[in-house]
Amino acid sequence: MKIVLKWQKKSEVGSQESEDIAQSVNLKYQELILVVAVYR
Repeated sequence: MKIVLKWQKKSEVGSQESEDIAQSVNLKYQELILVVAVYR
């Protein structure tokens, strides 16, 4: 979450890049959630 907040602050410089990074981070979080759900 802290990483996403830092990228949001930098969004003023390059909003498109920060959005792409945020999406990739969200995808990684979703993958982790899926893995946890599978192990449960």
